[in-house]
Amino acid sequence: MSALTKTFVLLHVVMSMILAAGLIVFVNRVDDFQQTSKASKASLALAEQRANEATAELATVKASMANVQQAAAQRLQTMQGEMATRDKEVIDLRTQLAEAQAQAASANAALTSATEGLKVAQQNQGTLQGQLAQLRQTHDKLMQQFTDANLSINDISARLSQTDRQRKDLQEQVADLNSKLANAGANGARTDAGGANGPQQASGRLGVASTVNVNGVVREKRMIAGVPYATISIGSADAVQKGMRLKVLGGRNGQDFLGYVTITQVDPEEAIGRLDGPRINEVKVNSPVVSQL
Repeated sequence: MSALTKTFVLLHVVMSMILAAGLIVFVNRVDDFQQTSKASKASLALAEQRANEATAELATVKASMANVQQAAAQRLQTMQGEMATRDKEVIDLRTQLAEAQAQAASANAALTSATEGLKVAQQNQGTLQGQLAQLRQTHDKLMQQFTDANLSINDISARLSQTDRQRKDLQEQVADLNSKLANAGANGARTDAGGANGPQQASGRLGVASTVNVNGVVREKRMIAGVPYATISIGSADAVQKGMRLKVLGGRNGQDFLGYVTITQVDPEEAIGRLDGPRINEVKVNSPVVSQL
């Protein structure tokens, strides 16, 4: 065997060994590459997931930014409107200020004129004060005379009113007495002439009279337009009618004649009337009111 052949054989052996060593290293490296590839794929998937989440967050942030920008634009528009309103108010205030300044100038001019007039008035103050004192004295005298005249008129009116009421009361009492006398005379004549029928007729008349006999008390006394009025405890349910004139009693024993109450308004349970008579000042709450003495 030649040396060249031996050399080639040696090289073949060496290359075979190198190839075998390379194959062993390659196989070992393939496992490592597979594990590395799996790890890389997992990392890539995680990175893609994070990228998706980041994309979603970016979209959310963009939407929030859009909302913020929209709100900021609306707020800016509102502020611009408010600024326009403020500018208008400023213009109005400046206009009012100009008018006020003009009025102040006019007032100053008027004040100057008033000051000059005051100087003239002060020059005539002594004369005016003397005339004013005389006018006050005259006014005081006239007021005193007017007061005295009013007092006299009121006194005369009060006495005239009282006298007129007393006259009316006396006329009514006289008419009442005349009526009673006439009835008594007529009843006596009927009794003498009619015998047994006379008393029956008289008792019939008394029965009719008793049907309109009402009794009550004063519930309230008050003044209306300077005229005394009384509210009594009987009304239309007790046969009280408008225009009826009832007698008011009082005094210590509750039987003294005080005056009349002329009914002006009637309700079912009470009535209101005008008071008049010689002693209406003594009429009080719970004073008796009757139709017949």
